[in-house]
Amino acid sequence: MLDEWAADQDPHFRREFYQVLLPLMQEMGKTIFAISHDDHYFIHADRLLEMRNGQLTELTGDERDAASRDAVARTA
Repeated sequence: MLDEWAADQDPHFRREFYQVLLPLMQEMGKTIFAISHDDHYFIHADRLLEMRNGQLTELTGDERDAASRDAVARTA
């Protein structure tokens, strides 16, 4: 479980984590729960969940696409 771990990471390592390390862990059969507001990297998730009114809701289809483009705009 990684809760906003990337908030204090430099941009190079953040990109390395999402594009190299996470896929490597996936190949090893590892399950990672990454809680993040890094909407640029949502595309790397197998499943995308959002907290709505105290409950987790899975984003699929157009909702997932919109979240991957701009998570901040969804909160307005």
